Amino acid sequence: MKTEHLGVPLMLLGVFLVFLAGCAVLKPKIAQLDPGYQLSNWSIQGKLGAKTPNGSASGFIDWAESTGEYRIALSGPLGVNSTSIEGSAQQVSLTHQGKTYQQATPEQLLKAHLGWDLPVRQLRYWVRGLPDPELPVSWHLDQNRSVKGFVQSNWQVKLSRYQAVAGYWLPHKVELTRPQWRFTLVIHSWRLG
Repeated sequence: MKTEHLGVPLMLLGVFLVFLAGCAVLKPKIAQLDPGYQLSNWSIQGKLGAKTPNGSASGFIDWAESTGEYRIALSGPLGVNSTSIEGSAQQVSLTHQGKTYQQATPEQLLKAHLGWDLPVRQLRYWVRGLPDPELPVSWHLDQNRSVKGFVQSNWQVKLSRYQAVAGYWLPHKVELTRPQWRFTLVIHSWRLG
């Protein structure tokens, strides 16, 4: 039996195993998520799917946070061309179909103009894989005590496809569910700072 030809298959097997290791699902522990609370300047781009009592839609989302101020832009069928929400602790506005509206909270604006029951103030934390620190939370952990998600404000928050981004553990998929409502956010890119 000739052994000189075994080198190539063994090398390919090694490359394949390294590739599989790189594809492993990463699940952080609760304490590894805590530094995410320090993020005050970040942005994401991705896709958002919505299943509501009135039907389903999907589109693109571009969300930027900067020291307490935020801008969420929805485009595609989900945003009916384009919808944006801009807010701070003092003011929230929604621009939809060329008109701008203001109310006390982003939740009121989305409910009034898109018919959505979406907890934007909590979602600002949930998108980072964190519960809102002001509200009670029930964690969902796997057998290794790694984070799978949590329940907060009557929403089931499922977190997956974590990656380390500039030293922070951040999910690339966030699913929110409660009876008759489901929102799925797939984050294509994170930008920090």
